[in-house]
Amino acid sequence: MQLRFAKPTILALLVGTCLTEPTLAQDSAIADWSGFYAGIYGGYGIDKLPATSNSTTLPYSDGGNDEQLFAALEQSFGGVDSFLGGVRGGWNYQHGALILGVESALTLGSFTRDTSMELHFTDDEVPPSTLDQTFSSAFKTNAIATFEARIGVAFDSWLLYGKGGVAVAHGTSEASSLFSFVDADDPEDSIELPASASTSGLLFGGTIGVGAELLVTDTLSVGAEYNFLSLPAQELTLSGVAIGEAEASQGPIGIHTLKAGINYHF
Repeated sequence: MQLRFAKPTILALLVGTCLTEPTLAQDSAIADWSGFYAGIYGGYGIDKLPATSNSTTLPYSDGGNDEQLFAALEQSFGGVDSFLGGVRGGWNYQHGALILGVESALTLGSFTRDTSMELHFTDDEVPPSTLDQTFSSAFKTNAIATFEARIGVAFDSWLLYGKGGVAVAHGTSEASSLFSFVDADDPEDSIELPASASTSGLLFGGTIGVGAELLVTDTLSVGAEYNFLSLPAQELTLSGVAIGEAEASQGPIGIHTLKAGINYHF
C-alpha cells in the first residue's frame, strides 16, 4: 500500500514545485524597499504665476481748465524663484511589488513673492506738482515642512510612486502704502501719508507629487521627484488717513518644485 501511493505523492510535489518556482523567481527580482530610510535632496522651486512688469502713461485734461495732466501707472509682480535643499525620512511597507509608506521632509529655501504698484500724477508746469500713490506687499518663508503618504510599484531595482499630504510653513507678510503730494508753487504745503502693516504665523496647506527611485546598492538609492506645494493666503489690514482700511494679501501661494536626492536604507 505504501509503494502504491508513493508515485502520486512524488508527482504532486513535482507539479507543486514547478508551479511555485516562477512566482519565487519573480519576487526575487524585485528589490527590497521595506523599512526605514533617510536622505538629503536639492532642487529648484518656481511660482505657479509668472513674473510680470508693466507701465502705462496716459495724458488727460482735468476738465476744469486748460492745464494738462499726466498719469503714469507702474505695476510689477515677482513670484517664488529659488534654489532649495532639505532632509527627509520615512518608512516603507512592501507586499510583493506594492509599496506603501509615509514620509516627512523639511525643505529650506528663499520662498518670496512680492507685488508693487505706483500711480503717479504730474501737471505741465515747470517744475511740476506731483501726486503719488504707491503700494507694495511681500510674503516670505524660509522653510516648508511636509508630511505625506506614499504608494508605489516596484520592479527590478526601480520604484515608481505617487505621494500627497500636508504642507506647513511659518510665513511673514508685509504691506505698505504711501500717499504723497508735492506742490510746486508752495513746497511747504507738501504732504506724506504713510501706512504699513505686517503679520506672521503658521500656514497649513497641501502637497502632491510623483517620483522615481533606483536602488544602486543594498542600502543606497538615488531618485528624482516633482512636487506641487500649496499654502493659503496670509491676509493683513492696512490703516491710514489716505486709504482708510484696505485688505492686502499674497496668496494663495503655489510652488512647483523639482528635486533630486539620495537615500540611505536602514
